[in-house]
Amino acid sequence: MSKVLAQSGQSQALQKTIRLGVKDTDFLLKLILRSTFDGSELQIASTVMDKLANIHREYLGETDE
Repeated sequence: MSKVLAQSGQSQALQKTIRLGVKDTDFLLKLILRSTFDGSELQIASTVMDKLANIHREYLGETDE
């Protein structure tokens, strides 16, 4: 049990240190747009792209202020 708690603590610390910036989200969005997906992947690709687009818009809004 303590190993699970230690690993989850490490995971939370890692999540706090990794941040995507506006250039990162822009790159990922362009990469997704150039990619091709099988029918079974379309739903998840659309969801991921929507999430990335929202994050990207938030970053662009921060730079305009």
